[in-house]
Parts: sequence; structure tokens; C-alpha cells
Amino acid sequence: MKYIYLVLAFLLLSCKADNPITEDEQKEFVEMAQEYQRNIMQGAEKLDTILARMDRDLQMWENGKIWTYELIEEFGPHLPKKEVIDVYNEQVLLNRNLGYDFVTMMYVSSISGDTMRETSSRIWKKGDYGWKVTNMSNLIKREQSK
Repeated sequence: MKYIYLVLAFLLLSCKADNPITEDEQKEFVEMAQEYQRNIMQGAEKLDTILARMDRDLQMWENGKIWTYELIEEFGPHLPKKEVIDVYNEQVLLNRNLGYDFVTMMYVSSISGDTMRETSSRIWKKGDYGWKVTNMSNLIKREQSK
């Protein structure tokens, strides 16, 4: 998690746009990132759509493990659908070709029945093939019972 803060600090300092981002550009980015999150919630049934938005050089940190695109592709058919209870998200377009996405959601695990909290932060880059996630950090943990 400490690495994501370093990346964000670097991005925020280095992304001063000469041309202001329009409301339409910000709205388009927000809608695209939120659609991606809805696909993540659907699990393996949306795997092709999920992978299409990931850069092949992606590195994802999840609970202390680094995942590559190939590992995600291999594990993808086992991604469970999430019964989401609550979700908060925020998307920020840093410049016309770089964006940041933060999501935290609570869901009921279809495997254990536990209430889980998953927090994700993603760096998006826009290239010739549209928006792709280039870096991602996920933290998944079981919520404490009351």
C-alpha cells in the first residue's frame, strides 16, 4: 500500500495540464471506470471485458502478492460474482491520458458467507486502444463481526 502513495504523489506533482480537462472528458472517464467496477462485481462472467481494460504489462498488488496480467488471466475463470452491500468510488482524471480510480466495497463472499471489504486503487492510461489499467492495488479483508 505504501507504494501506491508514492505513485500517487509522483502523478499529482507531474500531471499539471497545459489544457484544462473538460467536464465531458471527466464524465467519460468516470463512466468508463465505474462500468469497469460493475464488471469486476460480476466476476468470471465478465472476464473478457475485465481483461480488455487491463494493460498486458499490468502489475497488481493484492494482499502482499504481485499479480501479472497472465496470472489474472489464469485465475480469472474462478472470480466469484460479488453480492455487493455498499460501494464508494471516486475517479479523478489527472490529465487527458492519465486517471486515478479508487473504490471500496463491502460484499458477502459467495465462498465463505463472510462480509468482506475490498479496497482498490487503479492508475489508468489512455492509449491507442483506449483506457487501460496499468497499476492496481487491492486489499481484501474480512469485516469484523459486531
